[in-house]
Amino acid sequence: MTEIFIDIENTLIDDLYSCTLLEEQCKRISSYVLEKIAEHEHGMPVKVSLFTWGWKTKDEIRDYVVKWLFDALEIPVENRGRVWTKDDSIECAYKHKWFNTKDELEIEDLHIPGAMNRYGLNKQMCFVQQAMDETSFPSRIDNTETDEFILIDDTNNRWYETRSMTTYDHNVEVIIKFEHPEEI
Repeated sequence: MTEIFIDIENTLIDDLYSCTLLEEQCKRISSYVLEKIAEHEHGMPVKVSLFTWGWKTKDEIRDYVVKWLFDALEIPVENRGRVWTKDDSIECAYKHKWFNTKDELEIEDLHIPGAMNRYGLNKQMCFVQQAMDETSFPSRIDNTETDEFILIDDTNNRWYETRSMTTYDHNVEVIIKFEHPEEI
């Protein structure tokens, strides 16, 4: 399976308040994603999801904004996926003991922009672990396929970056790619 995650702020739109579409980047991203979908038309499914730290929790997600973004990118309904928020990354970091606090206020403070840096964490590190956790999910025990996760984000390095790993629990190869929206 291939799952493409796209950042929202400064990648698709300027910010979640004014929601001004970044048209040139959206055109490039749309072409890239639709090409990936076409490449896999008769093979592995492709899902297109959003990964943003602009929405801190699932409660903040605005379905109409998600639909509008998918429509702007011309993503077919059957290829539309989910939304990972900052809370998902915090939960992942907590699960893997990447920070040494159980204080609920300190954990809640991690939602503040830049707070994850106190623990040396960034979006890409969290994305890698979240992708690995997704592939290692117990329902994947019999899977022998390669899973590919792609993150398109303005905070990625401008050069193309790929990481290939194998899950310990289920021996599944996971390929993780980082794409900068101005370089695709």
